[in-house]
Amino acid sequence: MHFRMSPNTFEDLLQKINNTVVANNLNHNSTYPKIPIDKELMITLWYLSNMESFRSVADRFGISKSTCWEVLYRMCNLLLKVNMHYNIISWPNRERQVEISNNFNINNFAGIIGCIDGSHIKIVAPKNNRNSYVNRKNFHSVLLQGVCDHKMLFTDVYTGEVGSLHDYTLYRRSELYLAIQTQQIRFFDGTHLVGDLAYKLHRNLMVGFKDNGHLTLRQKKTLMLF
Repeated sequence: MHFRMSPNTFEDLLQKINNTVVANNLNHNSTYPKIPIDKELMITLWYLSNMESFRSVADRFGISKSTCWEVLYRMCNLLLKVNMHYNIISWPNRERQVEISNNFNINNFAGIIGCIDGSHIKIVAPKNNRNSYVNRKNFHSVLLQGVCDHKMLFTDVYTGEVGSLHDYTLYRRSELYLAIQTQQIRFFDGTHLVGDLAYKLHRNLMVGFKDNGHLTLRQKKTLMLF
């Protein structure tokens, strides 16, 4: 089955979930009949990893459609608590920034501690304001903005905005942008993020050269990497 993670990673995540339930004194499972928490995690991972309907996932795991929805909603909220408890997706400290920057520097890009970009998550057209969710590729979506390190691990995520927004507008609305502006997060030793040409040159955000027909050969080679 396709859960998009190894058995060892699954067991590690399951242990973190159990620890979080105990640490926060949570009454997690309110469904009847009771569903084991490992099965709830499998249901959630399967739904998030595969393009299947609630009905199909419910049939696959032998539960009702309503129970499937309840499991997904409850487990996703629990995973958010796990992330907060263990700081799994978290902004890198100085030591971590040095490590990330050194690895990006292998390709002669100095000072980079993350790559930022947006992605469209396809949705069913909502009843209200449906046109605002139509993106430039002409389907309904919500946006996800992610920052990843050299290992393609997330260090920041922001999601929920309508699909019609431009990537840079999404960035300006994100909690990351506010945190940078108010210096709630730190960029050490002249480090910065890097984004494609959908973004604008900004504080701690480097973008590629715009091709105005007068770029040097070195600038053109750099642009090919964005």
